[in-house]
Amino acid sequence: MLIGVSVALFGFLPRLAASVGWAVLAACVLLEEFGRPLQLSKRVLDLSPFAHVPELPGDDVFAAPLVWLALISAVRQLPYALGVAHL
Repeated sequence: MLIGVSVALFGFLPRLAASVGWAVLAACVLLEEFGRPLQLSKRVLDLSPFAHVPELPGDDVFAAPLVWLALISAVRQLPYALGVAHL
């Protein structure tokens, strides 16, 4: 998911892809670590892809969230393919 952001940006803005990718990762980690103690809403917490992955061991594993994350990641890589084809 997070790699998809960097790959999509690399197609259009190659110089910003790495720094924006790291910024998105940092934002997701901050949401995951400090979102619940700060009592942020569930909608805000759901912005992080880490909120949709089961906590193992102990949690039940459902395929639907993992399939959705994979599909969204694949769709996010389309701009890269279009951007590279544009060059």
